[in-house]
Amino acid sequence: MSDMTDTADMAERIRSHIEANDASRQLQHYLTEGAFASARFDDFGGRGDRKKVADRFTMEDLVATSILGRPVRGWGVIEVLETRRKRLSELLGELPRKRALHKASDDDLDALARLEVELETVSGVGPLTRSRLLARKRPTMVSTAEPEVVQALTGRHTGEFNRPLRVALRAEGIVPRLKEVRAEAGAGGLSLVRVLDIVVWMRSGGARSARVPAEG
Repeated sequence: MSDMTDTADMAERIRSHIEANDASRQLQHYLTEGAFASARFDDFGGRGDRKKVADRFTMEDLVATSILGRPVRGWGVIEVLETRRKRLSELLGELPRKRALHKASDDDLDALARLEVELETVSGVGPLTRSRLLARKRPTMVSTAEPEVVQALTGRHTGEFNRPLRVALRAEGIVPRLKEVRAEAGAGGLSLVRVLDIVVWMRSGGARSARVPAEG
């Protein structure tokens, strides 16, 4: 997705989800019903973007990522936490900690791209795990890019997502509506990108495959 027509289409798809009557109810259900372990992604072990850990990946980040599926394993854990820790921390440090995606500059997204490239050379880390790790550290700027969400908003399963999403979020009325949905659901601790991810994921069928399994 690179031209304005595609981005405008993405904005309309976003509107179709967040302007739906059940948008805030879906968000609230995700957060309060106790059916989704993934609801702990943002705060497990403490938020990943809090000041003292914002520029380094921690064990809590890896565990939180595993809650969403596709855990980092084996050598990947050692690389992220030990052998490549310094380089990853340097790249994280180039990203503003609290900047919203719709306010991000081209320089911000160029810095994000450099970190994406670095993470994808870590053993066992592909685009989806990478996005989840980055969403833990910079939740205001990075979507977890769940396949159901990417498909619902772009019509494809993979590919560049944060750059076109930045443009789409700037379309008239989208940010105010996301803030409204967040307030209605009592989800003030979530970033607008995370609110969008959850609402679209819930309304696009992701919830059907993510229920807490029965004991046995």
